[in-house]
Amino acid sequence: MSEHLEHIILARDHIWSRSTIRPQLAVILGSGLGSLADELEVDVVIPYGDIPGFPQSTVAGHAGQLVLGKLEGKNVVMMQGRFHYYEGHTMPKIVFPIRVLAALGARMLIVTNSAGGLNPDFEPGDVMLISDHINVMGTNALIGPNEDAIGPRFPDMTHTYAPDLQALTKHIANRMGIPLRQGIYAAVSGPTYETRAERRYLRIIGGDAVGMSTVPEVTAANHAGMRILGLSAITNKATGDVDQEPDSHEDVLAMAQVAGKKLVQLVRRVINAVPVLEYMNPADLVELIAREPDMIAEIIDHTLLKPDATSQQIKQLCEEALEFEFASVCINPIHVRYAVSLLADSPVKVGTVVGFPLGAVTVEDKIREAKQAIDDGATEVDMVINIGAIKEGNDALVEREIASVVNTAHIRGVLCKVIIEAGLLENEEKERVSLLAKKAGADYVKTSTGFTAGGATVEDVILMRQTVGPHMGVKAAGGIRTYDRLKEMVSAGANRIGTSTSVTIMKEIGEEK
Repeated sequence: MSEHLEHIILARDHIWSRSTIRPQLAVILGSGLGSLADELEVDVVIPYGDIPGFPQSTVAGHAGQLVLGKLEGKNVVMMQGRFHYYEGHTMPKIVFPIRVLAALGARMLIVTNSAGGLNPDFEPGDVMLISDHINVMGTNALIGPNEDAIGPRFPDMTHTYAPDLQALTKHIANRMGIPLRQGIYAAVSGPTYETRAERRYLRIIGGDAVGMSTVPEVTAANHAGMRILGLSAITNKATGDVDQEPDSHEDVLAMAQVAGKKLVQLVRRVINAVPVLEYMNPADLVELIAREPDMIAEIIDHTLLKPDATSQQIKQLCEEALEFEFASVCINPIHVRYAVSLLADSPVKVGTVVGFPLGAVTVEDKIREAKQAIDDGATEVDMVINIGAIKEGNDALVEREIASVVNTAHIRGVLCKVIIEAGLLENEEKERVSLLAKKAGADYVKTSTGFTAGGATVEDVILMRQTVGPHMGVKAAGGIRTYDRLKEMVSAGANRIGTSTSVTIMKEIGEEK
């Protein structure tokens, strides 16, 4: 074990010794945005100086403490203040707390900051959803020896800001009546505010907001496999125009308070709605479900894919999903629009399947199906691979269709699962498809449509989990009809379950209690 990993474990163990909270998600509070911590049902507050290995924050507006507690029924850890490159900290020091948060068990990170508005349409007081970022800091958080136990040497950054979390946040902001900007965050080293020429340059290369933080933390969190949501409080005009007013940190902090009021309420509602269980690592998920079995509903896709399903059956499915708070309903594309109308203003997602049941349609057909379903309101798309193509070794075709549907989903903020139909494939073929799905940036690999003789098996889930690693989703579907069977799948590594007997399973859990 490296010295760096030893320090991470030392810090983690120190925090664990001070709190009974095992965080499911983490939040970083930027300049002037620390009031969200006041919303927490606090278990413990730990000054950074008390935590082994943590640096000290020297910036006004940053409290410099770790807060653990409960918010909206979820276990949360908050960094009330962060560390900046311009303070003289090295990159390993800046990202050390992020690695500790991951070691504590947090699988999701909500990162907030104060930023200048490069986009001329942005006004001080706006809130911006970060869709991507540009690193103009002149360095990278992962320079140096790689910590293989944390993540790969060359982590992909294509979908760093989770598309499904973006979609959820936009939906919640719309329901709350909060105007939500969306754009690209450009990170500079600071500590000077940018020249007018620099701001014009950042606008030319695609930036919508500019700040002096976030990117190192997000890079480290992505490296550790965390799901990431980013939000900026726009504090000042930073367009670089000739009439640009001079900036001051005091003015920035004052305007951060204005945007911060909206941001705090938005983050709270997101935390309420987000299904944190599916972002947990498999071992922690097994432990949590053993303690609180009712929470299993959060990872169940309540499924009805019968071709003869009626509107009344879809209505009943949606009502059951609301009652038991399932993760989603999974239905045929023809029913998506109706289900969306029934589940409006609820956290229950609407998922559908394209290329159903066995994937033997063209890539163009799958793209068209996905687009139509998303236009109708679907927030998750499960795609069946072309089984014949993988069997004859045409990996290029399978890779192209996966990448095409994944991109179709992700650019619209929708999550994508790849159905492998494991019952019809050999182990070597399952491994190949799983790796193709991972390479294409899919959110999940899934065992089965449930329409073949071979549904989900423990062996398939283990194989798929071993192939894609701990940070990608694995969905088990097909033939899961009892709570014991469901627990077997979760223990094998599944963090989403598709079943048509969801209600029966939940009633079984109730009887056992």
